[in-house]
This record gives sequence, C-alpha cells and structure tokens, in this order.
Amino acid sequence: QDGDYVQHFVSVIGQKEYSLAELMSLLSLFHRPTFQKNYLSPKCRGLVESTIPDKPESPTQRYRLSL
Repeated sequence: QDGDYVQHFVSVIGQKEYSLAELMSLLSLFHRPTFQKNYLSPKCRGLVESTIPDKPESPTQRYRLSL
C-alpha cells in the first residue's frame, strides 16, 4: 500500500538530511530505480525536498523532510 511505505519513510528520515545511499540503507532497500520511483516520486514531493534542487544529480545531494 502506498501509504504504508510513505509513513515508514517519514518515520525513518526524521529531522536529519541523508544522501540517497544512506536513505536506501536505512530502509534496507537495494534497487535504486524502485527507491526513487516509490520514495522520491511526485507522491512524496510534498514531504521530501532536496538540499540542492537546481542540481538533482549532484553527488553531494541530500534529502530531508519538508514538513
């Protein structure tokens, strides 16, 4: 269910900033395309923001809750 993984993601990320690899590790996920589709998709855009929005592919990109 969509709400289940979004709720789990929000509870894991908390108030910190994480790289994509760190988030995947925290959630025990290994397939990057699926992670990006399910967790960084438009469904979660209102909840998650990137620290460098102008450079989505930046190696120093990090993600945090926007709440």
